[in-house]
Amino acid sequence: MISNLEKKFEEILIYNQINFKKKNNLLGTPDFILEDYKTLIFVDGCFWHFCEKHFKLPKSNQNFWINKRKKTIRRDKYITEILKNDGWKVLRIWEHQIKDNKLSLNYLNDRK
Repeated sequence: MISNLEKKFEEILIYNQINFKKKNNLLGTPDFILEDYKTLIFVDGCFWHFCEKHFKLPKSNQNFWINKRKKTIRRDKYITEILKNDGWKVLRIWEHQIKDNKLSLNYLNDRK
């Protein structure tokens, strides 16, 4: 199932005529694969991936959320490191970058 954020980002890629794939068996299951750029893109939600700008610790069950935050951040770093070691460029895009339209795809020009 595709999230609204992924759908919006997909529209950005299509508008910019950037070829991509979605189905994959790669570690971490990247949201988008840009084979022409050897780039994997993860669209990370601000809440679930603990964005420093927007995540607010829930008032209930705080120990659970503190531990989950540590594990998620550690897992995301590990996945990124493994994929980079496999020769991929890894890009993590925050939910707020898409929602606020503060996303530039110019970096891809330097990566092809």
